[in-house]
Amino acid sequence: METGVGAAVNVSPMMAAKKPTYRSTMEEFRNQNSQLLMIVSQGDLERVVQKAIGELLDQRENKPEVYLTAEETAKRLKVDRSTLWRWNKEGYLVSTKVGSKVRYKLSDVERIQKGEVL
Repeated sequence: METGVGAAVNVSPMMAAKKPTYRSTMEEFRNQNSQLLMIVSQGDLERVVQKAIGELLDQRENKPEVYLTAEETAKRLKVDRSTLWRWNKEGYLVSTKVGSKVRYKLSDVERIQKGEVL
């Protein structure tokens, strides 16, 4: 899949020591109060806007979110729990902590099942 996303990045020494992810890169920009120029394809921009609109509509409906355990999520997506851990670290499928337990939003799992990018 061609993303068409690019950016000029001035990486701090701390960030250079680790493998950068989307989440860590964005945090670095926020911490530095830097400006970011991104070149995005029309298709990617449309997906981002559609996702934002979908999330707003979901919030508007006030339907309660359903959360799945790591085991349930791994079984639904047919992946190992270590893959869920990696996806969370990369920001692809972000988990939520409920007390000391890890949970995943059913809506996020269903988007992945449909092939939509989160």
